[in-house]
Amino acid sequence: MNRAIFSIFLGALVILLISSHDTFASRQHNVPMKPPREIEHISGVFRADSITSPRVSLTFWSSDDAASRLENMQQASLARQDPDWTHIGVNLDETPDLFKDFLRRDNLSDDPNQYLAVDEVAHSLAETYGYGTWYY
Repeated sequence: MNRAIFSIFLGALVILLISSHDTFASRQHNVPMKPPREIEHISGVFRADSITSPRVSLTFWSSDDAASRLENMQQASLARQDPDWTHIGVNLDETPDLFKDFLRRDNLSDDPNQYLAVDEVAHSLAETYGYGTWYY
């Protein structure tokens, strides 16, 4: 029993240490008040105007930022329970395989509203918005 508790504690500590490193997206900067209306991703372009739901949330997340990843999972879960809410997740990683792996781990593989931003777009979004959730 003590080994299990220690293992859980150690795993949580490792995740905390990994996710707490200072990335450019996690630093404070002059963030715009509104989220972008269009985002280019590897499958096309997301346009906020194409969503007909009265409430729309948009989360910028990365596999190496535990807080943004958790926020994306929570927002997606809440949106599944409310038909008047659409959640869009935009991953800012550079590797499609990593993106797909984390979608599988987070039980979001079947979510059609999870996108991987194109490399240069991902860098721009990370610099401008950082990680977190925006609302339309």
